Amino acid sequence: MKNKYQRMNKEEKIKIKKLYLATKEGRIMIKRLERLLTTGIAGVVLSLLLWFYSYYLTPGSIWDYISTGVLFIISTFFIIMSYRIKVKVLNKEALKKK
Repeated sequence: MKNKYQRMNKEEKIKIKKLYLATKEGRIMIKRLERLLTTGIAGVVLSLLLWFYSYYLTPGSIWDYISTGVLFIISTFFIIMSYRIKVKVLNKEALKKK
């Protein structure tokens, strides 16, 4: 089921984001979420580079592939949860600002 934030149009979403970023709590939260997103993207890139290195350049063992896969899954989880937390926080803000 969609929440209030997802049902808003583009202008209302921008307005809610600006209102939330105007608060001290909002600036801190967005900074943390950006850091989480950056960590996730860096992990995905690193896992792809490690997979490429172990597959093409050196004969890797099965543990190289398993550790690379785990890193990729965890990094993807970071990216997804960064987005979900952002939507959840903005939904709370939208409900407060009726």
